[in-house]
Amino acid sequence: MVVVVVMHSYGGIIGSEAIPESFSYAALQARGQKGGVIHLFFYTASPLAKGKSVIETFGESPNNDVREDGRFTIKNGAATLYSDLRDAEGKLWESRLIPQSYKVQTTPVTRAAYEYIPSTYLVSENYQAVPPEIQRMFAGMANADVETCDAGHSPMLSQPGMLVERIAGVAERAAAVAAVGDV
Repeated sequence: MVVVVVMHSYGGIIGSEAIPESFSYAALQARGQKGGVIHLFFYTASPLAKGKSVIETFGESPNNDVREDGRFTIKNGAATLYSDLRDAEGKLWESRLIPQSYKVQTTPVTRAAYEYIPSTYLVSENYQAVPPEIQRMFAGMANADVETCDAGHSPMLSQPGMLVERIAGVAERAAAVAAVGDV
């Protein structure tokens, strides 16, 4: 079975970190095995270079509300993360945000799966916290094919149909490439 890994937001860091090269489609094929991770799909995600942390790469975000207990939250989450939802829905999702460990900002990554697995980056043109040009920088760093949409940070909430179509299209193309390579 071939796998496309879909990563959103901070998931772009931990998802890429979680996939060793030995799990890649190319590495498994080279060993005469089947399956593997054939493609990465990032959307409003932040892939990092190996050995770098979020803080090292970007500095402190003005959107972070860092607490004395070693955790942080996102300031004004409705406007920052859910700007393309109706106000009430954005506020609902903002109320579900939970503080997370600040260590996610300071811990360097040990691998970057985009170095050995092809990727696609969906740039969300209306993401309020990370402008499209920064998302394109992420895409360039990941050597990713670039697609665009008019969503904000959370297209899985505001435009789920569009997101499913984009992921399915990438998966179909990646599977077709694998099928040609398996012949």
